[in-house]
Amino acid sequence: MHILEEVVSHEPKVAEGGKAAEDALRLQFDVAREELKTLTRQKVRDIARQSGNTEIIEETYDALIEEVSNRIDGLNNQLKMVADTTNSVIRVKRVAKTVLEVFDDVLNKDKLDKTDHRLIIDRIIVYEDHLEVKLKADIVRKGCKNIRVALKNFFDFFQKRGKMS
Repeated sequence: MHILEEVVSHEPKVAEGGKAAEDALRLQFDVAREELKTLTRQKVRDIARQSGNTEIIEETYDALIEEVSNRIDGLNNQLKMVADTTNSVIRVKRVAKTVLEVFDDVLNKDKLDKTDHRLIIDRIIVYEDHLEVKLKADIVRKGCKNIRVALKNFFDFFQKRGKMS
């Protein structure tokens, strides 16, 4: 839970970083598109002016245009990846918040049922003279303020069933 809370708390930073990356990529994308337009126009002009070297001019411009087109394709793919990453972070944040809310609800209850116990207790070790209750690591790290209430309810639950002496 502790790790989950940390990840959720960093989500705005990830989203901001994703937005900055997207803005930078869009700027590069726009510059590359303008460069492609300029190269195409210049190719047409140079071919019209030079009648004898048309083949060399076309090969040169075709290579430059292909290079810029490949750069545009790469930038487009990077933009898609940034959008996918941002969307994934948002989805994970929603799920993580739900998980945190469920744990908070369980830990703040006055009375816990069997399902609640399974959610917070890792294992119970029974000795002849006492019980040892191991909580799930996430519960311990979270530093729950109502852990005493949760444990008291747990012991009450088993005492009522006659399982503890």
